[in-house]
Amino acid sequence: MRVSKLSKGQILLVGNNPSIYGLAVCLQMSGHIVLLKTSYPELAQKRIKAVWDDVRQRGMSDASSGNIQMLEDEIEDIHAELAFVVTGETLHEKREAIKMLEIILPDDAIIGINSESIALSELQKEARHPQRIMVANWVDPVYSTLFLEIVGNATTDTLLLSTVEQLAIEYWGKDPYIIQGDFGVRMPLLSALIREAFFLVRNGYATIEDIDRACRNDAGYYLPFAGNLRYMDLMGTYAYGMVMKDLNPELSTDTDLPSSFTELLEKGATGMKAGEGFYKYNEGESERWEELMQKFSFEIRDLMDKYPFSTVAEEVSAMNKK
Repeated sequence: MRVSKLSKGQILLVGNNPSIYGLAVCLQMSGHIVLLKTSYPELAQKRIKAVWDDVRQRGMSDASSGNIQMLEDEIEDIHAELAFVVTGETLHEKREAIKMLEIILPDDAIIGINSESIALSELQKEARHPQRIMVANWVDPVYSTLFLEIVGNATTDTLLLSTVEQLAIEYWGKDPYIIQGDFGVRMPLLSALIREAFFLVRNGYATIEDIDRACRNDAGYYLPFAGNLRYMDLMGTYAYGMVMKDLNPELSTDTDLPSSFTELLEKGATGMKAGEGFYKYNEGESERWEELMQKFSFEIRDLMDKYPFSTVAEEVSAMNKK
């Protein structure tokens, strides 16, 4: 069976995003030989070492039976049956990455590439073997979160989709889901929340701090347990229906980014690394936030593992039968 064959095999990773470094650690912890092609090998090694230092401090050092090999800029044939790419959100960059992979990988190798706003069918258009290309979206820190969004369309081989899903469940510590279509669902859901947040701030209903407290102190409590729709079931869908009936006409339907946000981008206020985003940051704060985020991700993962999404309902059903 292909899943068994791939479970400890070589996986090629391509990209310069921190997500690709976290994914390298995740796959190494699962026993894979990871071939990493990045333009910044020194930065990659530094980040990977920092993650492993933290993992070992948590008593997880025996989890690794694989290794990570940095590849030179010029690579030829790679004997890997699975590759993941994390690129910037441009069609040209993604197509170039796929083109390169189709030259160096076997014809039946699976290719997973991140995409939030570019249709999978656009990524497949110029590919020699479009049926083996799927979208694979991750979130940071990849080595400790449960998230993996897999997207396949009518062109994608369904057996390959299920192969990646099974590997993610059995070996990579993920709780994946497969979306059939051209786009994932995580980013539209998140974008709708962000759009409404912009609307509320712009019109003076709330401050940036108010928005963050509302999200953190309400949804932040129940989302790791149940998600949105099961939580509505838990609280009672009738009440939510009545509220949304009155509220939905008032929600933002903006199609453009607010000027306050574009101004931030234009002046280079792109987040913690730049020292400013929605908030201002002093030197060294970015690194401290990353450390705390890493610590938090392990702790919240431990809590979520106590209430696994796929088995909580079975647990409740079993209790009712007693």
